[in-house]
Amino acid sequence: MNLVLIGMKHCGKSTQGRALAAILQRRFIDSDEALERLYAEKHHESLPTRQIFQKLGREGFRRLEGELLDRLAADVPDNAVIALGGGTPGNPYAAAALTKLGCLVYLEVAPEVIYPRIVANGLPPFLDAAAPRESFARLYRQRAERYRAVAACRVPVQQEAPPEQLTQRLLALLKDRL
Repeated sequence: MNLVLIGMKHCGKSTQGRALAAILQRRFIDSDEALERLYAEKHHESLPTRQIFQKLGREGFRRLEGELLDRLAADVPDNAVIALGGGTPGNPYAAAALTKLGCLVYLEVAPEVIYPRIVANGLPPFLDAAAPRESFARLYRQRAERYRAVAACRVPVQQEAPPEQLTQRLLALLKDRL
């Protein structure tokens, strides 16, 4: 069964995904990187995810993301670790594929911990520039509700815990699902 990590941007999905894949000797797939490759394939230019979102707009981005998840659900063998983008679980174009990908694991980080991480490299396009904290709080509530609804399990992530400690907690939690 695939392990599929979900959660807010900068919660540790890619870091934990790579670590779990290495320990479990599984293929690792970062959906943001895969989305960038799909965009380049379709549009003949390479852009980072943030610029793809800006160029295509929310609707176009979510459609492309849905196409990516359809491909992953159809093509990925049942022994991968997949890190999804933060908004993917709420994407209506990805809903059908999401249920086929594998065991969804929610890496839950408190909003006061995750907000500074998200804005550290500039305000992302999914936040309102006029009221970034307020729009983040709304987005966090919406996404957390969706993550909880689709996840097979939740793993609280403490700010001070080293990544290796979280990897060991994840392995212990998931041992019966592997």
